[in-house]
Amino acid sequence: MMSASDIPGSGVATSVVTATADDAVGSATGEGHEMKQIWKFIYIDMTYVKSLFGILLAAEMVLSLLGLICVSVPTDEGCAYLYSSAYSFYEFVASSCFILSLVWYILYLLAITRKLGFVRWDIAEIATNGFFILFFLIASSVVAAKACRQGGYNAAAVFGFFCMIVLAGHEFFCVRQFLERRQQASAQSTSADAADDSSKD
Repeated sequence: MMSASDIPGSGVATSVVTATADDAVGSATGEGHEMKQIWKFIYIDMTYVKSLFGILLAAEMVLSLLGLICVSVPTDEGCAYLYSSAYSFYEFVASSCFILSLVWYILYLLAITRKLGFVRWDIAEIATNGFFILFFLIASSVVAAKACRQGGYNAAAVFGFFCMIVLAGHEFFCVRQFLERRQQASAQSTSADAADDSSKD
């Protein structure tokens, strides 16, 4: 069962809740996840923070934010006027990636994805990653070609390519996890059908 301990005198509960296989499905903690209570019924999934997916999402947020900052640093008005559409497109891609990565991180951090299990989060995440892989490839390539020897634009392009690589790794693990779950579901369905057939015989 769950165990919790709060630090007296603090305004925020800092209890750590570990769920076991005996906990009910759909509980606030979730099976096999280490949860840290921060306020009443709000928990943080510490297991996700330490996981590969959590680290990849955090890296995407950092890299996209760095790219967004770098593309805004150069002050060459001539380049900014000539290639404003290219820089604006990069800013759109980087800012969108940062915001959506932050949203995904919050959804997983607060275990909202497990509470709303009827939503196909896996497919949505795969689609989001694929979108940003393509758009970062285009935006970073264009900014690198239109850098005008400005260090900020070159740095933005580098961060964009790095973010694309991290996104590609994230996409790989998401797709692999998705296929594994489908295979498990197919195997369970096959075994259930076989059990039904044998019971009828």
